[in-house]
Amino acid sequence: MGTALTITSIKQSFFDIGAANSAIVAALGAGAAGWILKTALRSPHPTAPFVAIAFGAMPGAREDVRTLYPTLWIYDDDVYGWTRINALATLIDQAYTFDCIAYCHTAGGAGEELTDGALNRPAIPMRYQVRGRF
Repeated sequence: MGTALTITSIKQSFFDIGAANSAIVAALGAGAAGWILKTALRSPHPTAPFVAIAFGAMPGAREDVRTLYPTLWIYDDDVYGWTRINALATLIDQAYTFDCIAYCHTAGGAGEELTDGALNRPAIPMRYQVRGRF
């Protein structure tokens, strides 16, 4: 019998996909240290570009198909605008295929180019949905 899927294991799998992708890590200003949870985002920030991941609510009973809503925020310095952000978004989109997490369906991708008001940096949110029974 396989390992049971849990909310924690799905979040960890989602995080690990990007953290273990050599092309993504190479494009980050601080390497693997630039792939962090948004809750760990403190000043000073990692060297740009960097990615901060936030996980949204996941309602539903354990027996139901539930959806986890992760958002990857890609940030860079003003001088680069969205050039490196868009390149990173392409790499991330290639890594997060529909079947990248076993027994789940993953969908989503890059959002609009914007300036994050809190960090005053160019950013792109990449919103995903991970659906499964967990």
